[in-house]
This record gives sequence, structure tokens and C-alpha cells, in this order.
Amino acid sequence: MDPSGNQRDYYQVLGVSRDATLLEIETAMERKQQEYDPEKLEGLGERLLQLAQRETDLIRTAYEVLKDPQKRQRYDRQLDYQNKRSNRSSKENSVSNQAMRQRAEVANNRAIEVWENGKHDEAIELWKKAIQKGLHLAEIYNNLGSAYYYCGEPKLAVEYLHNAIEIEPDLMEAYSKLAETYQSIGDTEAAIESWYQVLRIDPACTDAIEHLRQLNAEQYDLDNIPEYQENQNSQTSARGSTLMQKIVNTFKNLTTSFLS
Repeated sequence: MDPSGNQRDYYQVLGVSRDATLLEIETAMERKQQEYDPEKLEGLGERLLQLAQRETDLIRTAYEVLKDPQKRQRYDRQLDYQNKRSNRSSKENSVSNQAMRQRAEVANNRAIEVWENGKHDEAIELWKKAIQKGLHLAEIYNNLGSAYYYCGEPKLAVEYLHNAIEIEPDLMEAYSKLAETYQSIGDTEAAIESWYQVLRIDPACTDAIEHLRQLNAEQYDLDNIPEYQENQNSQTSARGSTLMQKIVNTFKNLTTSFLS
């Protein structure tokens, strides 16, 4: 995270190294401008256009800072300080976080076992007690939300599924169950948005595509959902992906609040 709170620093935004020359920065900017040329954005859905505009604005800001020697020097100092503080904090918290996660996983697995034995109320109480003890694992909130969905409590389901997403923004299972919950109560608009978030994470998810077809979500180009490969390298992606795929891959890794 950079000093401005962005998930990526300005060097990562432009795709250059920390020791990049001015010429390399300018070349990177030209490449980004070509990638996000307005003519290439024609035909994308409104949501993707909004995401593309956010990325374009961030690219412009990064370029304005890095091309100016004084602004870049100040930014580098801030970035170094932020990285040192983050690394120190990570080391201090790693042991305690690992212990907490282990406790949370034990509690979650115990509740799952109870649920699978048909003791639904008892399982729900176990998940709630785990949360009360400060075991804030995304899977616990997701399972609790899913449990409330199956028990006919959509309001509570939505609440806990949203909590799961706040902890882990790319938890596809939570978005899927959230979409099903919204559909069950007739909130079509919210269901479409939730299914869209599933496609943001996995553009090839046939379940989400089929639900969006059923919901007549015409604003999404469902016949051109880009393929996503978790381990593809950046060079292969740049050569072989469509513009929509590049936008999806870029925003998959962001944790900013445009999901709401």
C-alpha cells in the first residue's frame, strides 16, 4: 500500500521499477494511454467503464508525480517510510495472527461438523460465539450467513455475508450466496451486482453467467466474458488478453471501496 492508501504504489500502477528513468516512465505512460484509449473502451458495460475511468485517473496521478523529480523524491521518502512501518507491523503481528487464525479454523471446523450432523441451531451458536471471541475469519462469517440463508433468515444472511466480504473482498462463495439471498427476496438489482462481483473474480463462472441470463442483465456482455488464469504472467496477459480481461485482472487485486 502506498502513502495515499492505494493498494498499489505509483510504480506498480505504471508498471515500472523504482529506479526507472524519465524516458521509461514516459514510455509506460504512452503504453497505458493506448491500453485505455476511449475507442477501445466502446462496448464495455457501464460498470467496467467506471472501473476503467478510476484506473485512468490513478495512472494520470502516478505519472504526474513520477515525472517530476521533486515530487518523486518526496513520494519515494514517504513510500520507504510506509514500507518500513508496514514490514515492522507485519513481523510483530504475524505470530499472533497465525495463532488467532488457527483458533478460528478449529472453531469453524467444529461448527461445520455440528451443522452436517443436522444440529443447525447449535452450529449457528458456535459460529456466533467464535465471532464474539474475536475470531474474525471470513469463512466463519460466510458460513454463518449461509446458515441463516438456509434457515430462512435473509436479513441476517445478508449482514453476515457482507461482513465476510469486508474481511476478504475476493471471497467468491460469499458473493454467490449473497446473490442467491437477494434473488430469494426479489431484490434483482442487488442480485445482479453480486453475480457481477462473482464474474469479477472468476469471469468463467458458468453459474453466475446463467443466473445473469435468467435475470436479463443486458448491461453485461455475457457472450464475451474474459478467461482468467490465476498464475498467468504479466507478459502473457498483455499479449493474449482482451481489454476487458486487463481491467478485470487489474481490479481483482484492489481492495478499495468501489464494491459497495
